[in-house]
Amino acid sequence: INYEGRKLDVSYNLSEALQFVQKYSSNDAPMLLIYDLELWHDEQIPLSHNVEQLLRFVDSHSTNCFVVICLNNYTKAYLSNFYQVNKYFQTTINMDNLSNTDIFKAISIRHRATHKKLKGKTDEKAGEAYMKRLSRKINLKAKGNIGEALARWAYSTYQVDEETVESQISGYYHLPKFLDADTGLLLSTILLYKRINEKRLRRLFGEAFTEHYVHLVRRLLHVGILVRQLDGWLEIESSIVNDLGRMLEYNEFINYSKK
Repeated sequence: INYEGRKLDVSYNLSEALQFVQKYSSNDAPMLLIYDLELWHDEQIPLSHNVEQLLRFVDSHSTNCFVVICLNNYTKAYLSNFYQVNKYFQTTINMDNLSNTDIFKAISIRHRATHKKLKGKTDEKAGEAYMKRLSRKINLKAKGNIGEALARWAYSTYQVDEETVESQISGYYHLPKFLDADTGLLLSTILLYKRINEKRLRRLFGEAFTEHYVHLVRRLLHVGILVRQLDGWLEIESSIVNDLGRMLEYNEFINYSKK
């Protein structure tokens, strides 16, 4: 990052990055956005250490630095139990339970940014009422999650010609019931960290990982629940992560939703 004429090669050491901002923001009151807090960890620096350093920074410097943290609801619930993170922040903006009106506004902004005309059921340009009907259908499937709603809008949009697109909302298929105690525990752990590798899982699960969970990882990769990224790390397939989170919550493995 470049800030006040200074440069920092950011690592997974959040404390180092926070000290950099603190040192060179004496003349400003900046907004600090930390995206995907659950990804701030590596082999040497655990997530818990970074969270502790972050909360100390917020406690000491919230008067001259506005801090915004992005993370999933499950990680927030987990950190709230151990670190009482709610005490350090003024409010929580939940992006998993938006209204039809909010989803419509977000989809409208996304569509206008493409500078394309949306074709209605006839060959005429679709009006606001048609857009609202589409956004309600999408929100029904996304259950108020803004990220999933925008993704579904993108998936359903097809090009007609250079200036026109149309929306073809497909059917919705639920995940089958496949969770057992071991699968639920493994997927809850991966969801907490968002991405993880076998070495880290082996540290967390101990000998049980080598004896049992390593085979479960291979099975989940084979059926597409997990995906392996180019760097070798594991993630839950993004198109099902919200459904899976709700399924884990329903089976009482995690607290995922925030009503």
